Amino acid sequence: FVDEAPDMSLTPDNSLMNATVLTPVTNTAGDTIYYYTEAFPGDTVRFKITASDAYPNPNCSSQNIQFSASGGNLSSAANYGNANSCLFNPPCATLTSLNPGGVFSYPGLNDAQFNWNITCNHLFYQEYQCGQLKSEYSFYLRMQDDQCPINRFSYKKVVVKVKNYMPGMPNVDNTCIQQDDNGVTFDWVNNPDTGFNWDFYVINHIDTLGNTSVVDTIYDWATQTYTHAGADPNAVNGYTIQVAGGCGLLSDPTPVLQNIRVGLQAFPPPPNSSIAQIDWNPWMRGNDSTAYDVWVEAPISSGNWTQLGTTMDTTWTDTVAFCGEWLNYEVRYGAACVSSSDSGFFSDKTPPAPIVFDSVTVAGGNLAAMSWEASSDSDVVYYRIYRRDNSGFLQPVDSILASDYATSMPYIYQLSNAENESEEYVITAIDSCGNQSSVGNTIPSSTMYLFLGIDPCDGYARIRWNTYKTWTQTQPKEYNLYCDITDPLGGVISGVLLKGGTLDTTFNHYGIINGYSYCYYVRAVDTTGTITSTSNKICNSSAVVQGSKVLYLGRASVTSQNGIDLYAYIDKDADVIDYQIQRADAEIGPYLTIGNVAKPALGPWEVKFIDYTADPMNRKYFYRIASRDSCGALDTLSNLGTNMLLNVEAIGNLSNTLTWTHYRKFDAGVEEYKIYRSIDGGSSFALAATTTDSVYNDDIKPYSNSKGKFCYYIKAIAKDGVIPWRDEFGEKFNARSNVSCAVHKARLWVPSAFSPNSDVIENRKWKPQGVFARPDSYTLFVTNRWGQEVFRTNDLNESWDGKVNGDPAAIGVYTYYIKYRSIEDVPVEERGTFTLLN
Repeated sequence: FVDEAPDMSLTPDNSLMNATVLTPVTNTAGDTIYYYTEAFPGDTVRFKITASDAYPNPNCSSQNIQFSASGGNLSSAANYGNANSCLFNPPCATLTSLNPGGVFSYPGLNDAQFNWNITCNHLFYQEYQCGQLKSEYSFYLRMQDDQCPINRFSYKKVVVKVKNYMPGMPNVDNTCIQQDDNGVTFDWVNNPDTGFNWDFYVINHIDTLGNTSVVDTIYDWATQTYTHAGADPNAVNGYTIQVAGGCGLLSDPTPVLQNIRVGLQAFPPPPNSSIAQIDWNPWMRGNDSTAYDVWVEAPISSGNWTQLGTTMDTTWTDTVAFCGEWLNYEVRYGAACVSSSDSGFFSDKTPPAPIVFDSVTVAGGNLAAMSWEASSDSDVVYYRIYRRDNSGFLQPVDSILASDYATSMPYIYQLSNAENESEEYVITAIDSCGNQSSVGNTIPSSTMYLFLGIDPCDGYARIRWNTYKTWTQTQPKEYNLYCDITDPLGGVISGVLLKGGTLDTTFNHYGIINGYSYCYYVRAVDTTGTITSTSNKICNSSAVVQGSKVLYLGRASVTSQNGIDLYAYIDKDADVIDYQIQRADAEIGPYLTIGNVAKPALGPWEVKFIDYTADPMNRKYFYRIASRDSCGALDTLSNLGTNMLLNVEAIGNLSNTLTWTHYRKFDAGVEEYKIYRSIDGGSSFALAATTTDSVYNDDIKPYSNSKGKFCYYIKAIAKDGVIPWRDEFGEKFNARSNVSCAVHKARLWVPSAFSPNSDVIENRKWKPQGVFARPDSYTLFVTNRWGQEVFRTNDLNESWDGKVNGDPAAIGVYTYYIKYRSIEDVPVEERGTFTLLN
């Protein structure tokens, strides 16, 4: 046994077109205090009320649930189904039992349905305290069980607010309004009719004084156009549309629609009027977003209408392009909506606007070619071309029809002299009335003239050109100089960029090759990079001085006569008169010319020169060869050549030290130095050694029996480089140094003892050992202790064997006496003793 109130719920009927929406309204604690919904006339508020109690009475029978309801616009409890028995405005809300037998009391589960058809009668049924009308209705729903001893119940409150539909205005955003002989006609787009928000249309007319009056009512919702037959044909008539509906409401008026009337003023006053000033009112007051097309009929009543243009304004100025015609003007919008028209007599006295050049250039054949913008004036008949003559006057030279403009661009003037000068042009436009655009207000444009000068002795081309005149929108951004190069065999390289990206108007082209042909032209580019102008093309077959490509000094070698031999290879194709032999004591100079050698007329292509003024025994020199071209200018300098300076020093240990300066400059350097030597002043030199150094120590002990004079020279051998140079004999280039000698003084070594019976063969005889003495001056004799001579000889190589007249000499001390002359013929005498041993 549980004592609980019935469970109660509300369920809207979702099958309705506008289903009822019950929104819970809660207090601060989150409890639902009532349900709220809104409805419009024509709507139905319908929902199901359900209550159940799952707990039986103490006698185990189901509890009986009783439904009851109240509300100011609910049918009376005596008959919940009567829609006419409520306190306020019928039709009333009704309740229907969904239980078997149609009863509102039922055991265990009770179902009922709430239904209310909303009409205009339900609007504004009572007042609030402040006097404002309200349309809110409250309904109270109760489900009670028969629990014993105390009945339990559940309660729901539903508030319905009835709202009205404001009548919707028709859509006039795209209305077309115009006036003809039948009156003013305009149209609109209607809003959907729900049955409650439309009853009829109200057509209002607004006269020129601003007075508004109703001119008609239309009860056919499908009507979307109206003609006001009583409209003033000479005035601007205004109209608004309102809709009556929505339980007696009247909508706001639409924006004011107006027939468009055109006003025309002619300037200057007739009969010489050439400008038409057209004004009109907008088709909707306050509208400034409509594009109006302006049309002219010429002549009047001809039916030949031409559109002049489109504007968002309500005024237009037309500079007339007709010669003495009555013209009719009107404006249109939305393609088919037409204003009134107005007419006047006009005669075109206005010249066309000045012509604007696109560019003037020099085309093939060195003829001037030009392009210009088509005239903006519609009645231009032809264009006239002017060229400025040598006296500074513009002279007409040609004309083309405006109808041929598209096929005539660019226009080429066949009598152009752009190959030889810069030409200035002006274009004018002539209309059908003979009016010509102003020559003085037209900006002229000129071709670029490129000219050059070449002096064979300069060896380069001096290129000059005038600035481009004139692009109206911009000055040139840059000039680009190009060249087409043709070699002697006819091969062509086109469009070689010599200079670009600058505003310079001069250029010197160096590196011109004799026998080649060069064709130059310059191109101006505007700042947009889209428009160009090209100069004339001028060609030149080069006949410039050909500089030396080869001038190689192969050697600077000391001769046997102590001259310095110079040998060089030259360029057979170079335009050279002669070669200057130049010498300096230091590498940095100064260099003095010591001789000239004319260029040979025939091969071999070489220059030879021997400098006999040099002192190669004591000094080092720097040589070079300078070629002088056919213009008398210095052409090319060779590499340097230096003689090698050799010095030889005699050393006491029977050796000679050689030092020499490095040779400069073979193309790839020195491969090795060869050392040649002669002995005792002979003219024959033999290879003694090779080295890569510039210092050498020569051991001469093997030549101690010589006279002591040693002479040397050094030969530098060239290393092969990229070019394997060879001399006139087909050998690698080489260079000799000076000859330098060293003389050793005579010297003598005397043994202090000897024994004929020694086991060492060398010690069995006694002989002084001498070097570098003159053989024909040598005398040696030996005496015993008593002064008796026991041995005598004049031969440097003869020794004493210790015998006297074939018999062994006595053992003891002996005295020697030696006399000789040195290589320098200096007399030398030496005395001493030695011991004869057993």
